[in-house]
Amino acid sequence: MKFNNKPFDYEQIYRPLYEFRIAAVWFCCGVLTFCNFGMFATLSYKMAVVQSSVSFFMTFVFLLQGYPVYRLQRRLYGAPFVFIPLKQFVVKIQQILNKDEFYLGTGFSWTPEQTQRAYELKKLDWATISSQERLYGIPKRLDRIKKDYEKELKQIEETASEKTDKKINILKATAFTALDFFKPLPKVHEMGQRWIHGLSDKDEKITIPASWLNGHLLILGTTGSGKTRFADLMISQCIMRGDPVVIIDPKGDLEMRDNAQRACDAYREYCLANGLKDPGERFFFFHPAFPEESCRLNLLANSNRDTDITTRITNLIPSKGGFDPFTAFGWLSINAITQAMLYCGENPTINSIKMNLLDSMETLTSNALDVFCERSDQIEIEEKGKLSHPPFKTMVNYAISQMKHAPNDEAITTIKCQIYNQHYSTAKDATNIAALVKLRNHPREHFSKMINNMLPLMDMLTTGTLGTMLSMSAGDDPDMAHEQINTMDILERNGVLYIGLDSLSDKMVGQAIGSLALSDIAASAGAIYNYHPDKKPVAIFVDEAAECVNDSFIQILNKGRGAGFRLMVATQTISDFSTALGSKDKAEMVLGNINNVLALRTKNPTSQKFLSEDLPKTAIKQLVHTQGINSLITNPLEHGSTQSEQLKETEAPLIDPQLFGLLPNLEYIGIFAGGNIYKGKIPFIKSSYAPKTKQISEEKEDYMTEMDIDKE
Repeated sequence: MKFNNKPFDYEQIYRPLYEFRIAAVWFCCGVLTFCNFGMFATLSYKMAVVQSSVSFFMTFVFLLQGYPVYRLQRRLYGAPFVFIPLKQFVVKIQQILNKDEFYLGTGFSWTPEQTQRAYELKKLDWATISSQERLYGIPKRLDRIKKDYEKELKQIEETASEKTDKKINILKATAFTALDFFKPLPKVHEMGQRWIHGLSDKDEKITIPASWLNGHLLILGTTGSGKTRFADLMISQCIMRGDPVVIIDPKGDLEMRDNAQRACDAYREYCLANGLKDPGERFFFFHPAFPEESCRLNLLANSNRDTDITTRITNLIPSKGGFDPFTAFGWLSINAITQAMLYCGENPTINSIKMNLLDSMETLTSNALDVFCERSDQIEIEEKGKLSHPPFKTMVNYAISQMKHAPNDEAITTIKCQIYNQHYSTAKDATNIAALVKLRNHPREHFSKMINNMLPLMDMLTTGTLGTMLSMSAGDDPDMAHEQINTMDILERNGVLYIGLDSLSDKMVGQAIGSLALSDIAASAGAIYNYHPDKKPVAIFVDEAAECVNDSFIQILNKGRGAGFRLMVATQTISDFSTALGSKDKAEMVLGNINNVLALRTKNPTSQKFLSEDLPKTAIKQLVHTQGINSLITNPLEHGSTQSEQLKETEAPLIDPQLFGLLPNLEYIGIFAGGNIYKGKIPFIKSSYAPKTKQISEEKEDYMTEMDIDKE
């Protein structure tokens, strides 16, 4: 193993380019020497050639020495935003995906060398870097001339007569645009310091093994820093890998939805054009604000335990903490309803559970007793050959015939309950409906008070079109032709499900839908882990995760890896998790289960500290200059002076916390499994009809370039 540690070397990059000045002097010497031979002939021909050759050679030597420094300084001005046309992306990304890798844009590995350079730059005036770019940005000036020339030429040709010579038009356009080179470039007001991306010698293509994402990924960044653009990049790659994808977006960003759908369409076109298997229609869309376009989503379809659905619903109800008798009673009531419905062969929905609560379980109790008691009669006949009592239907009909007045439904249910308590309460599987019968006989007024805290949120989830979208059953709304699906359907079809929560319109309902979705995903993960031997990767992207984080979310982080689930979680600050979960310990459980962090610009000091402290320390070199003057008290006329230069090392964070708050839009620092650290720039995938993004404003459109994904 070779170590290149040189403790006494000190790199001085951000300084005047002395090499270019020396090269200019040598070049002038060479020219003067050559001119001296030609004009005044004071030197012989051979001597003039030798001296001028030496001068030009030294010019070349110092230019070579200064060019690396110039190139590093030039990189501090930043690089254009890059975009990849969607059709090109689909083709080129296959080379990376075939290696089982993910593409993260362009950038470089962050090492102690970048820490040292960042330390040196922080001592300088950052404003001079931007001003020099505006003054000396020759490539941008030439590009501006080209665009202005084409514009002027087009206008002149439109207004000129047919007899006007084409050469004259070209000369006119050239004259109008030639002076544009000397005009100052417009100042671009943008967030962040672009010199951070210039701390390396060059940019390279950044790829990471797909297996790293088995440890999940946290995307941290403030509003507008580029979380959505990075999500588009990762979601598109998951789609083109053929993985199932579930996107939970509290804001309901339609641009994210459209980009995911375009990626599905583009990948399908690619497969058909190259003779690959047709992936079919993979995209499904759910959004409370767009019921006509949305699919119907059953978020109670998957459960691993009999009590899973009950817990899923009661977790939505706000609780005071500790033992809450109202929540506990509500849990018992909903559990009795769901157990009875499942026993009767019915699939519980939010709407059916709510209606049974409002009905005090009258109808459900009657139906459940019919099913249970008749089934018990049949079992007893099969085991003993005869019944020890009359058949259930016979006893019910006889009791009804003995009543003086025609009984109503409540009276009939009461009769059935009495018969159950007398003859069937000890029968096999009686526990399936015992709680239901007991709660049905509970005093109505007290029952209504105890479940009162359950009804408001359930009513919100079942009112109007939202109720049809979440709890639709056969015959509810024939006009809604979209099929009903659940998360397991998406996973089995390798589909892409976008769930917009519309939290801006109704935060409480949005959080409830998000929590139910995560619980259903956790149940699907459990089913895959237990019963599916061949586990394929499943990508789950949760934007603004603090809006819908719950215990099921933590469960997926803890155990989802065994089922092939890869979570990509986006949030603005670390503190969001503590606030949402109500506990710093639970927030640490979330963060402790995420092995990879991609940090965009974050202004939150807690988040900056969390990111920086997670990295090892390094040592930076400091060049200390000291000077002093002294004189003797006995003889003031005698003076002395000292001057010294000292090189020392000081321990420092590998990445200074404040750097995370200085990142420009679409730039990130990625901290991945095993201590791999990258500084990268996110490209955005651009379709021919994609709208302008928030990160790329109109005044920055000129500062963009198309990127070839194959280019290193």
